[in-house]
Amino acid sequence: MDDGWRASKVLLGIILTVLLISILVFAWQKFSRPVVAEYDGQIMDKWAGFSESDTGSRAYYKLLVEDNSGKRITVIVDNETYTRAEVGMRIKSSYKGVELSGKPPRVSR
Repeated sequence: MDDGWRASKVLLGIILTVLLISILVFAWQKFSRPVVAEYDGQIMDKWAGFSESDTGSRAYYKLLVEDNSGKRITVIVDNETYTRAEVGMRIKSSYKGVELSGKPPRVSR
């Protein structure tokens, strides 16, 4: 009877360990998304906001970029790029830096 109890404890321990490792792997994949360093596409939207913490608040600037395949990604940019960027313009980021090109389409009123 003692061996059966010991075996079930070992099996339970193995199951719990596998479950814990699975949860940790899932959480790590969820929260450690790779930073998109190189992209090329059209700016679809832009927005700014503030991030607050115990040490103070900080502005952030984001662009929604659609690449040629139709995939949309959100990228973080600096204040200068955000100020120059307009919806409809093209943006390309590479090891050389960020390049904006084209004029946004004019909206007739």
